[in-house]
Amino acid sequence: MERERGVGTKIRNSEAPDRGDNEEIYCILDASVMLDFIEGRIFSHLFSCPCTFITSDIIADEEINRSYTRSQLHELGLIINELEPDELINIMELMEEHPELSPKDFSAYLFSVKYNGILASGDGALRRFAESHQITCHGTLWLLDHLVKRRLLTPPEGAKALGRMLNGKRWLPRAECEKRIRMWERR
Repeated sequence: MERERGVGTKIRNSEAPDRGDNEEIYCILDASVMLDFIEGRIFSHLFSCPCTFITSDIIADEEINRSYTRSQLHELGLIINELEPDELINIMELMEEHPELSPKDFSAYLFSVKYNGILASGDGALRRFAESHQITCHGTLWLLDHLVKRRLLTPPEGAKALGRMLNGKRWLPRAECEKRIRMWERR
């Protein structure tokens, strides 16, 4: 099933540096962000953002398949890419130099490089590594802000979802989450 493109407002220059208005925006999803949205019960809302969401087969199969089948993920609009043999070799080499990161982490990093995409991750070690290689990184709150800003999610829905994420013991910055919850509950 193919999603309709161009719905909503494009993520623009300051949010996605060095990209023109007509260039497709790729957002590479790490498991942490997807699990946050699943816990918040707004996972399907994520795919109404005007970008192309991609993850690796090892992230989808090992992390997300408890909640969604591959078929359901495809129907939502998530592109699940299989790692090529040379990418697997690259991951093994990277792991020797950076044992603090997992194969799943490196798969998200490699796809961010391959697609010149934004890496959406809540994993601090992965983000530091990716940023040191000039990859733009954002997390759950950035995506949630976009959903609310573009009215793809109402502020009260955003507040409830964020509350569910915090109650579900997701690793999010509590003070920033509580600030958004207070602000969004008033709207």
